[in-house]
Amino acid sequence: MSLTPLSPPRLNKIPNGLLGFLGIKNGGHNPEELAPQLSAGFELFHWYTQTNREFFRTAINLTALGQTTFFTVPAGEWWYVLHASLVTSVLGAGQTLQAAIGFTDAPGLRTIIVQNPPPSRTVGQVFTCNASGFWVGPGDTIGPYVTELAAGPIVSPVLTLSVARALV
Repeated sequence: MSLTPLSPPRLNKIPNGLLGFLGIKNGGHNPEELAPQLSAGFELFHWYTQTNREFFRTAINLTALGQTTFFTVPAGEWWYVLHASLVTSVLGAGQTLQAAIGFTDAPGLRTIIVQNPPPSRTVGQVFTCNASGFWVGPGDTIGPYVTELAAGPIVSPVLTLSVARALV
């Protein structure tokens, strides 16, 4: 019995695909016939937002159900919110809180809750919620939308935003 030495499989260095099917491969460059339709690209959106982000942080009291404004987008700007988070200190005697990050449009007609509220928290617990990846326009207000509040106010919860500004 003779053994045949195994060798690595032969590599196909030229991939089969559309250009091969059309018979117009040309060493890695876009053929002139397809250049107007095909071009190399690199998605710059996430690179731009991460390299041009700004951070905002503030605290106010949560005193009622509904939207509480923490930030207002200035006129002439759009904000892409990379991340928004709300955190409270330990809730005190009788306190219960449930909220979600939301924003209200400039005329105050519509409030959009960006993510579903997490479960409510009560005495001895810390409430947190967060959202990411949404646009807000000029005059829009951002803050928590409170869906449950007992024994308020909730004193000085902190809302932190990471945004990339787009000027119009």
